[in-house]
Amino acid sequence: MGAADWVHDTPGGAELAVHAQPGARRAGVVGIHGEAVKVAVREKAADGAANRAIRAEIAGLLGLPVSAVEIVSGHTARRKRIRIDGVTADLVRRAVADALGA
Repeated sequence: MGAADWVHDTPGGAELAVHAQPGARRAGVVGIHGEAVKVAVREKAADGAANRAIRAEIAGLLGLPVSAVEIVSGHTARRKRIRIDGVTADLVRRAVADALGA
């Protein structure tokens, strides 16, 4: 996977670059897409449903409440920046690697 440029530490947590795949058959972390983690969700990109599902997927991956996960940019785009409170970038890297079976 190389150096994980898709996540970095911030004061109080980490920031994660996500490539969203709404309307997928299966939900979850499905790979690395360029410099972002690809997160698939079943919900369509309408009325914020996919964004809510992405927040829930990331929170579940890290064992955090959804309130600890916030989309800080890219609300209407596939490419999103997500702030995660209370974790380190290293913990996020390990969780993504585990989800991908790496």
